[in-house]
Amino acid sequence: MEPATDKTTGLIIQPEAWAPPAGEYTPAQKQGFEGERDLFTLIRCRTKDIPGRRLIPDDSLYIPAGTNQWAETDLIMIHQSGIYVFENKQYQGWVSGQMNDRLWLHTNPYSFSSSQTLSFQNPVLQNKRHIEVAAKYLGLPENLFTSVIVFNDGCDISRIPKNTAGAVITSRSKVMDELLPLMLRNFVFEPDRIDEIYRKLWKNTRADGKVVRQHLEGVKEGKKRRTGQRKKKTEKTKYSSFTEY
Repeated sequence: MEPATDKTTGLIIQPEAWAPPAGEYTPAQKQGFEGERDLFTLIRCRTKDIPGRRLIPDDSLYIPAGTNQWAETDLIMIHQSGIYVFENKQYQGWVSGQMNDRLWLHTNPYSFSSSQTLSFQNPVLQNKRHIEVAAKYLGLPENLFTSVIVFNDGCDISRIPKNTAGAVITSRSKVMDELLPLMLRNFVFEPDRIDEIYRKLWKNTRADGKVVRQHLEGVKEGKKRRTGQRKKKTEKTKYSSFTEY
């Protein structure tokens, strides 16, 4: 699939709206899609007058990562200064964790469920994997990519690390304050190269049902594995506490 182009100029026409992949989703998934839509709208509006930038919203973008494996990104921005890969988190309450922790914790004091604190994948490591896959697929070095982790403004991120080399961690209202200085760095891509990268990634948007199902099955399997590991850790802790007495 090729991106739409202007018949007069031949230039790629940027998408002006974001739409979630077709299908039925849980309330939590719908909330996540709303966050991705809001992030896309913000970045699109704030960068529309910046020359040499291309946006690829989630919209079923699955980058090949191996046999029956794909990496799904929330948003990619290609610019002369590099490629920015976004991971959006739509949480209320607060999050906590360290840079190298495999799992971080999300506490929502407003939750009506029995558990107010749940674990989720460390988004820094999660997006690092996305960049590894994208870099390999595009045949580019990873140092041309910047990881951008964005939490919605209703989430307290004071308990997680600040920005690190190659990774920006911020809230949605401050994301452009972080991005604009980075976009003023030395340019590494010519306009023709940007379009080439854009076209190659665009071919993987709007994936067919088989790809989506296999990806979701992989996500579910990962969640089951993490749940089992947490249970084992909890049981081990309880047993250790008991035997100490």
